[in-house]
Amino acid sequence: MPGETKEVLVRFLSRQPIDEYMDIGRKWWIHEGPIKIGEAKITGIEFPKTE
Repeated sequence: MPGETKEVLVRFLSRQPIDEYMDIGRKWWIHEGPIKIGEAKITGIEFPKTE
């Protein structure tokens, strides 16, 4: 819905070369195909726990 806000968890594949773009506060555009439908902001970064 227009104006709706949600906090979501997004997982990226480790093979994607996006490390340089992963900064707290960075804004991303969200698209459905070629249409921009929203924006997102990185509020935290977590790495998987390894044993």
